[in-house]
Amino acid sequence: MLGLTNVPISINYAKDSVELQKHILENNFNTDDLAVITNNQYYNSTTNVIKNKVKQLCIEYKTQTQQIKSICYNLLIELFTCEVFSLDDKYTLLCNYIPHLDAIKTYNALKVIEKDPTNKSLFSHLFIAKRPSFENTALSQKIIEELNKKWRFTHKVENNQINAYGQKLVKN
Repeated sequence: MLGLTNVPISINYAKDSVELQKHILENNFNTDDLAVITNNQYYNSTTNVIKNKVKQLCIEYKTQTQQIKSICYNLLIELFTCEVFSLDDKYTLLCNYIPHLDAIKTYNALKVIEKDPTNKSLFSHLFIAKRPSFENTALSQKIIEELNKKWRFTHKVENNQINAYGQKLVKN
C-alpha cells in the first residue's frame, strides 16, 4: 500500500518496523523529521542500515541538517568525514552542537574537522593550552564565540587575525 504513494509520511520510530522505517526514509521522507532521525535516541537505537540512510538524508538535505541544534554525536563525527560537507559546513554544524558537548568531545570533533585538507585553523589547540591564531572571518568569530560561551578562552583581534589563548582542558 505504501508503494502506491510518494506523499511524505512522518516517521514514528517507536512503533514502526525497520522495514517500514527504511521504506519511509527512502520513498516518503518528510523533511520535518530530520531533527527526529538525527537525535541520540533514534540514531543510537536503530540498525546500521537505517543509520546509513539517515546519513544519506543528512547529506541530501545538507542545508536543513545545518539548522539542527542537536545531532547525535556519532552521526556528527561521521558527517565531518564526508567530502560533501565543506569545511565551513562542518564548522557550522559543530557550532550548533557545542552547547551539548563537553571539552573532550569538542576537542575530538575539532580534530576530525582539522583532518580536512583545506583546513588552516587549529581550534583544537585551544584545548591543549596553545596560542593559535585564526583569520578574522565571520565563521572564526562564531566558532570563538560558541567556544567562549562554555570555556572562556581569551582572545584579541589584531591585523585581521584572532589571537587566542588556550587552556589545558584535555590531555593530548
